[in-house]
Amino acid sequence: MNLQKYALKPLVLTILLGSMVVACSSDETSEKDSPVPEPDPVVEIDNASPNVVSNAVVPNNGGTGVSIGTSIKFAFNEPIEVSSVTTALDSTCGATVQLSSNNFASCVPLRSQIYRGNDNRSFTVYPVGNLDYNTKFELKLKKWIQDNAGNYLTNDLIPIVFT
Repeated sequence: MNLQKYALKPLVLTILLGSMVVACSSDETSEKDSPVPEPDPVVEIDNASPNVVSNAVVPNNGGTGVSIGTSIKFAFNEPIEVSSVTTALDSTCGATVQLSSNNFASCVPLRSQIYRGNDNRSFTVYPVGNLDYNTKFELKLKKWIQDNAGNYLTNDLIPIVFT
């Protein structure tokens, strides 16, 4: 009787181990059944400085007979961070958009309200008062203007000279 007791133990162990192997193997999935992970999206990094679109500047460079009540329009090749486009109500030349008739020793005061296009590429500014007749003006866009990626203008731009 003693032998029978020991013969039964290996049989029970074999049955238990077999059921565990079957249970474990049925939960495994093959590589072909696994979903294929989607690739990471490609992210383009903008390292390019914005540029003024020369044919979108009004009055145009070299223009003469410009109205004394003119607005000044300019546009860029990409969206611009709106807060980086600033004007000054006084004659200091501390803003990023400057208009001068004396080589920037002082600036023409510009209204604080800056009109922008829906795409944040085009901007319009207005002098506080009328411009002087028969006077050469220069518009300077300072290098602190930046695009939405944080890239600044390469240098100060003087795209417009008009009378």
